[in-house]
Amino acid sequence: MSERVFPSSPRLEGLILQALLQDEHAAAVLTATLTPDVFYLDPNRRIFEAAGQCIRRGIVSEIETVTEELVRRKHLDTVGAEYLDRIVDGPPSPAWSDHARILRALAERRRIIQAAERIATVGYGNGEPIEEFRVQAEATLFQAMQRDQTGEILTPRDLVDSLDEEAAPFTLTTGLALLDEPVPVLAAGRLVVLAGRPGSGKTAFSCGLLERHAVGTPPVPCLFFSCEQTKREIAERILALRTGHTLYDTKTTTLPVAAVDRLEHSSLYVCEAGAPSLGTLLGQIRMMHATHGIRLVVVDHLGKVVGGRKETRSLEVGDVVRALKAVAKDLKIVVLALCQLNRLVEARNIKCPQLSDLRESGEIEQEADSVMFLWTNEDTTHQVAELPMYLTLAKNRDGAPGKVKLVFDRPRLRFLEERQSVPAARREETGRRSQGAGTIG
Repeated sequence: MSERVFPSSPRLEGLILQALLQDEHAAAVLTATLTPDVFYLDPNRRIFEAAGQCIRRGIVSEIETVTEELVRRKHLDTVGAEYLDRIVDGPPSPAWSDHARILRALAERRRIIQAAERIATVGYGNGEPIEEFRVQAEATLFQAMQRDQTGEILTPRDLVDSLDEEAAPFTLTTGLALLDEPVPVLAAGRLVVLAGRPGSGKTAFSCGLLERHAVGTPPVPCLFFSCEQTKREIAERILALRTGHTLYDTKTTTLPVAAVDRLEHSSLYVCEAGAPSLGTLLGQIRMMHATHGIRLVVVDHLGKVVGGRKETRSLEVGDVVRALKAVAKDLKIVVLALCQLNRLVEARNIKCPQLSDLRESGEIEQEADSVMFLWTNEDTTHQVAELPMYLTLAKNRDGAPGKVKLVFDRPRLRFLEERQSVPAARREETGRRSQGAGTIG
């Protein structure tokens, strides 16, 4: 492995430096959007660092000023004055921005290779338990795959062109006007958090979305990370929603063949992972997006995901939500993350949650595009068939917050707006998926 040459392009590195030393605009953009590690050759890296220092001091990064900075840093002998002269021999390439993009990709490739080599070294050492090695390996690879924090500078023309990139952005409906109008909350590139106390119906709500879209027509490819439910329990929940049967019926009676066949030919993919690591989670999402075109990812729930950092749980959860937001934006998918609320809600007379009630990390509130709460003033431990609930949209980056009163039909796992009667919903033809404006499931 050591005999192989790392991916690099000395020619493009030279062209970038040529623009850096002769084009003031290019120098300002390149030093703001590139980092020294994109240069594989050490002399090129030192020249870039010297040019960046000149610009930070308000000095034009031309050959004279960069040479002076290299002298001050005692790097000129290492770089060579003749090498500098060769770099500026000829006009700068107008394609320097394209060259910069290629160099960033090569640098990322090198980082991933180096991370893989570190993983292999530790693996051959065989010195720690496999669980610890797995977490370390995933964290190492995840960090290597993170893109540079700096991005490209967009022109006004780029901004105008972006308006035409997606004439009809991908969105998912829920059947609830609060979440679907005028701008759908579940839209491509968004991280949406659904929070509630245990027993409030978070999993049932998310299963309603999965049934609506993954088993619907046309089916939308969906991926469900189930950290608490088994595959059989998930199948039973989806079939209960699909047929209108109670969850008890799906466990004890023979279900319509058509409904089972529809589930078999749906676009619902499930990952049973009791406590998935962040690396595993992201790897599965990217793999399923590449192979099956996943558009919706549901994570049930955030509290079960193991992050890379172990200093505090708050930092760990912060890493998880930032990564989920990044993958939603990068792949242009919808990510719905379920989350627990802390116990302070239970002490209030009116148990309406606040953003500060999100358990474990303030990063959840900060990173999420939207935050929804499912809550009730009733005692959820009482197994009543119809539980009055509220859905509060507490944060909505693309619209106004709001609240809607619901009825949770617990035996059938359906949420209905209060204006709809549960018996009316039960009269639906067996096997028909509800399309009513106020129904989830």
